Amino acid sequence: QVSGEWLTQEQWRHRKGFEYHEGRWRLPQEIELRERLQGKRLAEKQWEARLENLREMLLTDDALKARDAILAIDDPHAVQALSDFLHRDTLRAAKMIYIATLTKIGNQPATQALVVSSLADPDEEIRVTCLDAIEQLDSPGVVGFYIKALGSSNNYHVNRAAYALGRFGDDAAIGPLINALVTTHTFTLQARPHAGPDTITTSFVNDARANAASAPPLMPSTGTNFAMGDGKKSITRQIPNEEVLTSLVRLSGGPNYGYNQQAWRAWQESQLQAATVIGRDQ
Repeated sequence: QVSGEWLTQEQWRHRKGFEYHEGRWRLPQEIELRERLQGKRLAEKQWEARLENLREMLLTDDALKARDAILAIDDPHAVQALSDFLHRDTLRAAKMIYIATLTKIGNQPATQALVVSSLADPDEEIRVTCLDAIEQLDSPGVVGFYIKALGSSNNYHVNRAAYALGRFGDDAAIGPLINALVTTHTFTLQARPHAGPDTITTSFVNDARANAASAPPLMPSTGTNFAMGDGKKSITRQIPNEEVLTSLVRLSGGPNYGYNQQAWRAWQESQLQAATVIGRDQ
């Protein structure tokens, strides 16, 4: 009973603006959003299948036709498929095509895909090409993404993020770079089969081991934890990050206090104070 009138539950819900959709009563705005998302997912799956076919064609006599077809893609719904193929493909030439297409589309998801590959791809040429594309796009928020990557548990990602920040030249990165001059990382080391309990290898059981680059020098250990009974040792190290220092010197415009974070923070404070005085004088 509503205001003296008897209504069925269905009538009452309709008066409230609800519609029955996919087993539930929903507002029209929710229905519209769900249908839009479903359409997006369908379009992304279709692009996944189409790109799979084009990828196979790259290894045939129709390679040029396939390349041109990929480069002609301008649908934002294709970004997810392009991103997936960029991250998992092993053929450099194919990755270069995906990068060019993502750069042409140029929206935020496309830029984010390029950022991820600039940090994580094992191929240095691919990482540099992604950085070139990101600079060309000049998308807002990119610096913030690399600043966040300075806190990665993967030391290679830390240094690659620092390199990117040095290229972009944004002073907002100076403070985070100071904090990332020396970072703490934990590595798991595996004992050699049939070796004594104190014999271990330096094959790190984390994603850093997949990278061909040499690791930065290790500082004295901040502690060692032992996983007893499985032949593994977990070692925590403080690592000075060379690319962080290089970018910090570049952005600061001259001084070099090495890995002395306290000296860098004192310098940064002096710069802030000087800027405040200049602002008052003006």
